[in-house]
Amino acid sequence: MKKNILLIFCLLFCFLAFANINQPSSKADVVILLDNSGTMLPYYDEVNTKVLTEICDNFVRLGDTFHLLSFNEKPVTEISQPVKTEADIYKIISRFNLLYPLGPYTDFPSALQYAQQYIASLDVYNQKVLIIISDGLFNPASNSTFYNKTPEEINSVIDSTISKMKSEGTHIYYIKAPFPENLNLKSITDESITNLGDETDTTVYFEYGTALENSEEVETSALVPDENTTYNSDSFIGPILSMPEISTKKDFGNKKLNFTLPITIKNTSDEKIKLELTQVLINDKNVLEKSVFVNIKANNSKKVKAKIEMPEDTQLGQQQIFAECVFADNVRTRPQYLDFFVNFKSGTNIFANFKSIGFTILIILLILLAIILLLLLLVSVSKKHKEEEERQEKLNKQKAEDKTIYNEAKNITEKKKDTEKTGIVSAKEQKDSNTTITKKTSASSRVVSDTSNSDTLNGYGKSSGLTVTGDGSSNRMNLNASKQKNSLTLDGAEKYKDSNFAVKLGNADSKPTNIETSDEKTANIGSNKMSMPAFKKPEGLRLPVLGSKSNSNSITPASSSESIEAKSDKDIVLELYVEGQNKNIGKRNIHTLSPGSRRSVGGGLSSFSIFLVQVPASIAEVRYDGETCSLALLQPEYFPEATSNIIENCINKKIKVRSNKGYEMNITIRPYEDQTDKLNNLLLSIFDDSQKQRYTKN
Repeated sequence: MKKNILLIFCLLFCFLAFANINQPSSKADVVILLDNSGTMLPYYDEVNTKVLTEICDNFVRLGDTFHLLSFNEKPVTEISQPVKTEADIYKIISRFNLLYPLGPYTDFPSALQYAQQYIASLDVYNQKVLIIISDGLFNPASNSTFYNKTPEEINSVIDSTISKMKSEGTHIYYIKAPFPENLNLKSITDESITNLGDETDTTVYFEYGTALENSEEVETSALVPDENTTYNSDSFIGPILSMPEISTKKDFGNKKLNFTLPITIKNTSDEKIKLELTQVLINDKNVLEKSVFVNIKANNSKKVKAKIEMPEDTQLGQQQIFAECVFADNVRTRPQYLDFFVNFKSGTNIFANFKSIGFTILIILLILLAIILLLLLLVSVSKKHKEEEERQEKLNKQKAEDKTIYNEAKNITEKKKDTEKTGIVSAKEQKDSNTTITKKTSASSRVVSDTSNSDTLNGYGKSSGLTVTGDGSSNRMNLNASKQKNSLTLDGAEKYKDSNFAVKLGNADSKPTNIETSDEKTANIGSNKMSMPAFKKPEGLRLPVLGSKSNSNSITPASSSESIEAKSDKDIVLELYVEGQNKNIGKRNIHTLSPGSRRSVGGGLSSFSIFLVQVPASIAEVRYDGETCSLALLQPEYFPEATSNIIENCINKKIKVRSNKGYEMNITIRPYEDQTDKLNNLLLSIFDDSQKQRYTKN
């Protein structure tokens, strides 16, 4: 009983801990991959004073972690600093001045692989952002693994590494510095040569900058803008990272503690965005009454109204407020804080106070309900435990009585065997044997009628080979009957010495007593029988394990480096559903796929995560070509029903997955529909097309 209670509390604790762990994180790991070779020296002040400083000031938020990786001949980790206070940001900026671009070589493929492994070791629940700052020149040292590689091999490594990082949820940006002067450059993607140097100079250097600029998986911007590009003097990273811009008026005048904060949000990207304002933090406290949803077209602005409830202990009078707007999916905005003035007056919204009190009461009621349910569960477990003990006690009692009947039946058999040898049996002995059998049969009948367990007399009769028939009126035994039908031998008794048996009762008016044993089924001589047929012990059940001969899979694994043809420019949002797995993980298993992209499926750091049971990372990957989705099996041994390494048109298909220990589960890859759009479509379903246009008009 104590063990059961302890187990329940442990499970409850684990559930609460797991639910807390799987909450989506608003933190981010911002990783800078900085080219520290000598060719970057002319633009290093630009990198320090503009790019790195502004990333720290306007993009990195409190709670994030800033990482700086530099590379020339080889990659090096320079900074890994959690940002908990403003002082941490100033510490990071001061470290920039200690870096000097003096390296004679630059090995970008090695640095990119190093960055991928570094990011994979970080917290899986944090957002990942990789910003590459380089001139795009490839000049490895002789000891580099890429020294003698062909341009095609180098380009393949770069493409596969970037694709893997994108599939793991990393956002990749490239800030390109100008090519160095007086060099002849050859692209790693084609045979063209850009002549920048003296015609007499025959030395040709490879460059990868053009390949990164042309990649659909990398957002690119120039470090030094050309004549057709203009950047705002007070912001450099905004155009690069496409961060939404937020603003509000500077002075709100007199306001009560509950007021409406109008926020203008500008979409600086070329695509429509959906935003959810989840929090407004003032003095590290969330003062937003409820979440605000907004859809903004490309390069457009919208105004939202956020209802603010200031704490009751807020100081009255004129105050300058710094409010941090927090959006779902860790969307970063520019600026991070809204700065405005408010003159707070006494008085609050009565309805808001009532809602606050009601929420507190609701929390208390939910806690009480949880306690009651827990107590009921404990009572139920205790009751079942007691019933099980009583059932086991009755079963043991019945087995003891059955053992006694068996021993006495054995004694009768031995005595009868002796009489067969002499051929004489007295009437008194015959009467005593019949009386004994009748008494024990009655005792067994009482045992059967009193017990409630499932081991019925019929069940015992099927698992034993001893049959006793007769009644008390008989006082003679047929000594001339055959041994096979009418005698119970010692060998037969020994055969069932350790077997379970029971007594099967019939009519009281039966034929004279006969005791018989046979390896075959007993003939129906009398209506009263005690039957003990042979019992077969069931073989133990064994679960198949992964890797056994019966579960072997000869399918050739699919390659993660296969190119995916983009047949359209339409994105798709997919969700991984794992049968039996906790769904309360936010949008961890919801991802957007662009045509020609892929996302990994599996345990560990996979984009689509399976954590119900332990499976390796990247056992498969979802591929999208703009029209259809397919599931490529990178480790087909984990898919027992698969017949090919590619499952075409995998949307809404139930796919069986088997873990390392043989546990089977079903996964489904299905389209994700935003709950807001789903609700709107449901509400508009009652209108015709003309009415829908009226209500959906912006």
